[in-house]
Amino acid sequence: MALTKGHTTSYFGWELNNRIDSLVTSLKIPNWEVEQIDVALSSDYVTRKHLAGFKKGEGQFVMNLSQMNATYDWAASVWRKKVIEHDAAALLADSNFKVTRRIDFMRCLIKGIEWPAFEAKNGKQELTMTCKFVAEEMKHSVGSGDLSGQLGLKAKAFQTQNFRFEYGPLDPRWITKVTPSKVEVKTQEEFYGTLRSPSIVYSSVNFTDIEVEIAQPGHAPLIDLAQQMLMDGKLDEGDYLDCVLVGLNQKADKELVTFTYKGCGLKKIDLPELKGHGDTLNHAKFNLTVEELDMKLG
Repeated sequence: MALTKGHTTSYFGWELNNRIDSLVTSLKIPNWEVEQIDVALSSDYVTRKHLAGFKKGEGQFVMNLSQMNATYDWAASVWRKKVIEHDAAALLADSNFKVTRRIDFMRCLIKGIEWPAFEAKNGKQELTMTCKFVAEEMKHSVGSGDLSGQLGLKAKAFQTQNFRFEYGPLDPRWITKVTPSKVEVKTQEEFYGTLRSPSIVYSSVNFTDIEVEIAQPGHAPLIDLAQQMLMDGKLDEGDYLDCVLVGLNQKADKELVTFTYKGCGLKKIDLPELKGHGDTLNHAKFNLTVEELDMKLG
């Protein structure tokens, strides 16, 4: 007799434009909600509650960069200023990878993108990309078929402890941690009287600061740069430098992913607290602004 019990949330797939695309690590389904209108009646203490306007939450998926195909191109369209609207779907399967439920997301837009920090001492963090998305419509239905996916490179090759960061006069050897810039997207909703759900359009895209940590041997050129840019205010157009963050394999001899940031200016520097008998390494932290971003695999 086949199992008819409930299923765990471990077996699921991600579909883009009617094709199984990438293997996702996690997937958050957007919630549904309606607005509430309270009507206080003068002749009674009971408050009448009307359910009115429909609202949808944000969805989110996480993928290892070694497994991304068309989904990567979709995300990249945001920072390349060639935004794409996609139909997507979540496929829920049982323990035999038979698809039992299907959730379709129609006319989706990417709402935000972020990556984990590259940290030399952290050997357990896989290199992933987390994307938030919004959909104009959602539909739940009965699923069918088998859940399958085509594995690409081994996911264990894409981690975050080996990297190279280049910026101006700083020596890449002494960089201990880099938190990449995040992509923040603002959208606007257009409401129509004939439709229950609003249409969603892009409003603006912003790139957050890059956060970097550097060890004591690399402090001197950073302090000189901070003196010039922050204290003295000697900052011309040419002083907004480009910087590059390269993710490497475990042997540190092959480039897996390259982030290129343009128009980067030194915004902030934090020096560590000096404390007798302390056990904290002398690392400085600094922030760089970002005007443009690009990322390439391989």
